[in-house]
Amino acid sequence: VDIAITSTLKCHKAFEPEIRTDIVEDDIQMAITTLVFLDDVIFIAIGNARKYSNIKKPIIDIFVRANSITRTFEIEVCCETKNQDYEKTNKKLDNIRELIASKNYGQTRKENLSGFIKLAAVVQQNSLGKINFGYNETGGFNLNINYAPEHN
Repeated sequence: VDIAITSTLKCHKAFEPEIRTDIVEDDIQMAITTLVFLDDVIFIAIGNARKYSNIKKPIIDIFVRANSITRTFEIEVCCETKNQDYEKTNKKLDNIRELIASKNYGQTRKENLSGFIKLAAVVQQNSLGKINFGYNETGGFNLNINYAPEHN
């Protein structure tokens, strides 16, 4: 997680978020493909925070929990935001959700570059995989992913 954060921030030099992490480890081996996916999630989440938070130094909380029983990883990224046009943004998010629900992953380049369709295409390869995103009750933005690296 720390390596992913460091490499992502190098790509966003003028962006200076306060990033807090909480990693709950379990006795589970992480494959290279899982590390790559975790890096993608962090890159996309921080990129969205830079682009849409309207704050130069937002607080971003990253939680990663491994579960050896279900062989899944729960990844949650929460970012503070301000001055959002929630109605307009929620319409865009609803459109992205519709594309994900229809499994129309070919639209990854046309969905305004949030990266959520790209993540969904990976996550939904397993029936345990889930992706949710949107604004919370305090106006922050949450990205929640349940990732099961083994296909079923």
